[in-house]
Amino acid sequence: MDKSARVNAQKYLVRNYMYKLAAYILAAFGLMIFVVIYSKSIDGNAGVLLERPFLIFVLFSPFIPSLVLFLLSQKARKSAAEIINKPKDTFSGEQGTPKSV
Repeated sequence: MDKSARVNAQKYLVRNYMYKLAAYILAAFGLMIFVVIYSKSIDGNAGVLLERPFLIFVLFSPFIPSLVLFLLSQKARKSAAEIINKPKDTFSGEQGTPKSV
């Protein structure tokens, strides 16, 4: 792997970890918001969800930013894996002899 490919792979791996960290933080905040919305609107009566089905979307909407960041994290990890697993050109071409190092 040449130097530029290694730098690109490192960039994608750093992005992966940063996206995951931000996603976990947003998931924690989303959980707190979920609990607040749940306690104010449902208050132990699950029948409210049948009366107001839009409330289901409202309850789970705080987790959308976290989900998006997790998807971006997967994409960055996949890009890094493609760079790392790219086949190496180990032969000079003409006679199939290995390149000198």
